[in-house]
Amino acid sequence: MDSDALIHRIDRPQMFFNATMNLKSFPPHLVRILTAASVLVAVLGFGLGLGAGLRGQSQVELNQQMSDDDQAADQKLSATLKEIKKRNSQDVKFLHSLDESQSAWVLYRDKQLTLIFPAQDEPQAYGSSFPMCWSIWKARLTNQRINELSVWLEGIKAGEVCTGSIPVK
Repeated sequence: MDSDALIHRIDRPQMFFNATMNLKSFPPHLVRILTAASVLVAVLGFGLGLGAGLRGQSQVELNQQMSDDDQAADQKLSATLKEIKKRNSQDVKFLHSLDESQSAWVLYRDKQLTLIFPAQDEPQAYGSSFPMCWSIWKARLTNQRINELSVWLEGIKAGEVCTGSIPVK
């Protein structure tokens, strides 16, 4: 199951809590902990996984696995950028635009993660599953960026009018 489906499932436990309990009566930090715990239950209980699936048994192992997956996505992004630069090494304007685009994307990614987890600097704000969740979202955003950039490696089919700098197959 891909990370989009996982994120969809993550939303459901919060809806469950809202439907079955009056969360307004709980302190905000407890609501966050309950939500984080429900995410973990959803991940483990529904047997969801990314890539080869969840291999860890403890939260620490799950956190490490998702961190490894996030790092693998970063490495794939770096390799994708390197190959695009190699194929376009003679086009100085393109390379400058690619570098600017990537810098802007990194800022966007970081701000998006802060939007998703605004209380990330508060201890236990999202519970022990926070590192796992952070890595899942970061890998998801990174994989989206890889998909966006892959058009410069795969090209666009002949006959398209608006190719710009994208190669035609």
